[in-house]
Amino acid sequence: MDGTTLRAIREYRGETQDALAKFLNGRFFKKYDKSTVSRWEAGSDSIPVAVSNALYFDTMKFTRNGKCKVVSVCLRKGGTSKTQVASSLGYVLSRANGVNRICLIDADSQSNLCAAVGITRDVVEERDAAGKSLYHVLMGTTDIRDAVIPTPYRGIDIIPSAV
Repeated sequence: MDGTTLRAIREYRGETQDALAKFLNGRFFKKYDKSTVSRWEAGSDSIPVAVSNALYFDTMKFTRNGKCKVVSVCLRKGGTSKTQVASSLGYVLSRANGVNRICLIDADSQSNLCAAVGITRDVVEERDAAGKSLYHVLMGTTDIRDAVIPTPYRGIDIIPSAV
């Protein structure tokens, strides 16, 4: 995270530099102050990884008005751990603050993300045959809520790909 991003997150949270420092002190049991946050934002000091990760996760929550945050994991090349990153990130985010609901969307025709979260190939094929897959949602023949499958993991649902 760079200083510009930190400043944007702080402003999104509606906090002053002093208020952000106090929040971080309570979270990490450190002694950050306004001048430390100012140096981070100016780029003269590097932001600790734990601080940047915590602030990223805190901003990836549902907002008060019911909107959600979207995180996309995509890359054309195969074998780059997209499925592992998406399933792990979904799990971690579902556990953050104990209130996040996650809906994973499997856009891979091999349905590897479904398999990673415990949905068998048979279930994916049944859903596709019933017209309740990502393909049908994108074609406009199925409401997105009808394509959602609960997973064995609390707080995590998935929309399967077409086979």
